Amino acid sequence: MVDSLSLNINCISKSHPRHYLIHKYWSRKPHNVVSNYIKKFTSKNEIVLDPFMGSGVTLIESLKLNRKARGFDINPISCFLVQTFVSKINIDQLTKTFNLIINDLKPYQSKYFFTKCPCGKKSKIINNLFTEKVGCDFCGEINYIKTAERKGNKYLCNKCNHPLRRINGNIKYQLKNIRGECNFCGIFTKEPDEIDTILLEKINKEFLLKKGKKGFWAPDKKIIDSVRRSGKERLYELFSERNLIGINLIIDIIKKRSSTKEIKNLLLLTLTSCLSSASRMIPADEENIRGKSGWQLPKFYIFPSHIEKNIFVAFEARFKRNLAGFEELVDFRLDKKNCDIYNKSSTKMPSLKSNSVDFIFTDPPYGGTIQYLALSELWNSVLNLDSNFKEEIVIDKKREKTAEEYKKDLTKVFKECYRVLKNNKYMALTFNARDMSILKSLTDSCKNAGFILMDVNHQDAAVTSATAGFNWKNTLKGDFIFIFKKSNKKQARKLKIKSVESMEEEIIENINSLVKNNGKLTKNQIFKKIIPEMIIKGLFESKFMNEMDIDQIISENFVSKICDRTQIWD
Repeated sequence: MVDSLSLNINCISKSHPRHYLIHKYWSRKPHNVVSNYIKKFTSKNEIVLDPFMGSGVTLIESLKLNRKARGFDINPISCFLVQTFVSKINIDQLTKTFNLIINDLKPYQSKYFFTKCPCGKKSKIINNLFTEKVGCDFCGEINYIKTAERKGNKYLCNKCNHPLRRINGNIKYQLKNIRGECNFCGIFTKEPDEIDTILLEKINKEFLLKKGKKGFWAPDKKIIDSVRRSGKERLYELFSERNLIGINLIIDIIKKRSSTKEIKNLLLLTLTSCLSSASRMIPADEENIRGKSGWQLPKFYIFPSHIEKNIFVAFEARFKRNLAGFEELVDFRLDKKNCDIYNKSSTKMPSLKSNSVDFIFTDPPYGGTIQYLALSELWNSVLNLDSNFKEEIVIDKKREKTAEEYKKDLTKVFKECYRVLKNNKYMALTFNARDMSILKSLTDSCKNAGFILMDVNHQDAAVTSATAGFNWKNTLKGDFIFIFKKSNKKQARKLKIKSVESMEEEIIENINSLVKNNGKLTKNQIFKKIIPEMIIKGLFESKFMNEMDIDQIISENFVSKICDRTQIWD
C-alpha cells in the first residue's frame, strides 16, 4: 500500500430518502456518501460501474449527477428494482390504475377479512394475532411455544421437559385475538367467536383446493437451508392461507388493470415490497394486536406469537407510502438511456470494453453474513423470476460454497474491474465484516487483480442496520471504505511478522496504543480504528492474518466480559 492520499471522504451519513424506501433490500448504503464519492472521482458524462448493483444506489446517484451508469447483479429483483426506478413514471395514470384495483378488491375484502364488531355490525379485520402450538413427540402434550421453557435454541415440553420439534407436522396456529375496524365504533379488539373460526376453516379449505392449480401463486420452492428457520420448508408456508389467496387476487387484478408495462411493474413492485409485512414473519405486539416491526432478521423466521396483517390493507398502505418515492423519481428526470443493467455475474463483463470505465463504486457480498439470493426468493417467486444460485458469490457450507471459492470468485470480478477501468482511475469498495479472514479475502482479491490500495476509512451509518443489530458479532455499525487504484506501479513491502504469535503481539500492541491515546473504547470503536491502522501498516499482507480472531484477542486481553457495548481497559 502507498501512503494515504486522503482519498476517502468524511461526511455524516444521511437517512434514506423516500425513493430508497420503496422496497426493502439488504445493506443499502447511504445515498449521500455514494453521491459524494461519485462527485469526487468523476465528471459529467463519465461512466460509473457497480459490479454488485444490489438496490441500485450507485446507479441512481450516478444518473442524478448526469453520469453514465453500468450495473451487474445476478439477483433478478435487483435488476427489476433498478429498471423500474429508471423507467418513465406517469403518476396520474399510476394513481388512477391503483384506485381501480382497490375498488375491484373491495368485494374480496368483505369476503375474506370480515368479523363482527362487539356492537354486532359487520366490520373489517385489520390484524389477527396467532400463537404457535407444537405437539410433543414424547408425551403428546400440546404446548404454546411462547410459554414453553427455552434451553439454548430448543423449546422444552411443559409436561415432560422433552425438546419440542418445530417441524411442519407438529405446528398448529391458534387464532387468539382480532383487531378490527367498524364504520360505527372505529377500531376495536376482540377474541375470536364462532363466526371467525368458521370463516378461517372455510378459507383454509379453499386454499387447499386452489393450491397447485395453474396460475395460482403458492411457491413450492424449497427454502435454502442457510436461511430456513422455525420448521418451514417451502416458501408458501411463510404466509397464511388467507393472505396467499389475497396475494393471488392482487396479482390477477394488477395484470388485468395495467395499461402499460411500466404501470404493471410499479404495482407489482408495490406488492413485493409489502410481502414481508403480509407474511407470518411479523412479531406480535399482543397488547395492541399490531406487528412490532418489519422483516429485519435476515432469515425466514416465524415468531411463536405473530401477526397476520390484512393483505389488502397492507397493499393499499404500502402504495400510499411508495407514491411519495415514485414522485421523487419523476422529479429527478433520470435518463434511462444512460443506464445499462445486466442480470449477469460480474465475473465476466464482455459488454464493457477494456479501459472504458471512469470509476467503480460497489458493495461486495460479505462472505456468508447475508444470503442475498436465498432471501430474495420471497420477491423473485412472485415476479416469476429464476435465480442463478450456482454463480452466487457467497460462503455457505450447506451449499458447499467455500471460503476458498468465495475468494476465487471475488478475484475474477476484480480482475474484470481492473480490465474495464481506465488506467490511474479508482475503485471504491464498502465492506462490513469483523471476520478477518473475510476482510483479508477482499483485500487479497483486489491485490491479486492488480489494484493498489490507496486509502481506507470507516464510515458510520445513519442508523444501525437490522443485520448489525442481530448479527453484531460479525458485522460493524457502518462500513469500511477502501480506495483502490489501477496503476502500473508495483510496490513490495517487507514485513517483520514471522509467526502467528508475533502477529498477535503486533495486534495487542496496536490496541494498547489505541486505548492509551483514546481512553476507554467499545469493541465496535476498536474495530473501526484498528482495521485501517493494521492495513496501513501492511499487516493484512501477512498470511497469518487469516488465523486472527480480533474478537477473541480483545476478550482475552482487554475486557472482563464479551459484549459489543462493553468498555475495555489495559
